[in-house]
Amino acid sequence: MAGSGKIKWSKREEKLMRDTVQQFNAKIERIRNTRPDISRYQPDTIDVEEAVNRARGGTREGFKEMIRHYEAYLAAGAETPVTTDAGVPTTIYQVTENRRIATNINAYKAAGERKAKENASPYKGTMGRAKDEQFRRVKDRTQDTRVNAFDEYSRSLEERLLRYKNREYEQQYKENYLKAIGDNFGQNSRLYKLVQSMTPSELTDLWYRDAVTDITFVYDANASPTKEQINIHEQYILDRFSSYGYELTEQVPVDGYLL
Repeated sequence: MAGSGKIKWSKREEKLMRDTVQQFNAKIERIRNTRPDISRYQPDTIDVEEAVNRARGGTREGFKEMIRHYEAYLAAGAETPVTTDAGVPTTIYQVTENRRIATNINAYKAAGERKAKENASPYKGTMGRAKDEQFRRVKDRTQDTRVNAFDEYSRSLEERLLRYKNREYEQQYKENYLKAIGDNFGQNSRLYKLVQSMTPSELTDLWYRDAVTDITFVYDANASPTKEQINIHEQYILDRFSSYGYELTEQVPVDGYLL
């Protein structure tokens, strides 16, 4: 099975993150002392420990994105003050970064939409995948976001990109799918054990290919299904997973028997 993609954290990565954030903060402090006339345009300083912990828990791609985001402010002229159309005092850095980040987010969405179209099948219930809400493009709202919401907008935009880079959307989907399985079949069920053994990326890939991976599909259509109906429903989903090569290798006791 594919790996989790988590970064192999070392002293080298930690030093680079700490140094970059400290340089970011130092530039802000330097401008406050030498250019107080433009200090209000500058971004807020970053908590070093929070940045290190955020990077440590992510992927290599997430780590690179954070470094790139902070280093962009270190470039000459990035501190240049600008005022948005909504009257927000900010910097060339923030305007440029927001545009870059929105473009990157939309690239992920476009790739997902293409994959959904490529796997569309009337026989597997995936014809409407490409129209899923998650593929709706984001618009860069930098110019029309009001001053009291601007900082939060910029932070949330970067956080959304980091969630893509760190594959956190895939992890959240797996957790939600497992919860649905646990609610309907139990955490000791064969289906729960099978999905638990899969990586988030594997499960997400299967979402594009078959509607049995819809969370709503896990729940039986009957309002009060019998135990037999639940077992039949679970077996159907297991058979669908098996058709893609995903099978439970360990024996799981069900009703006192090993299956």
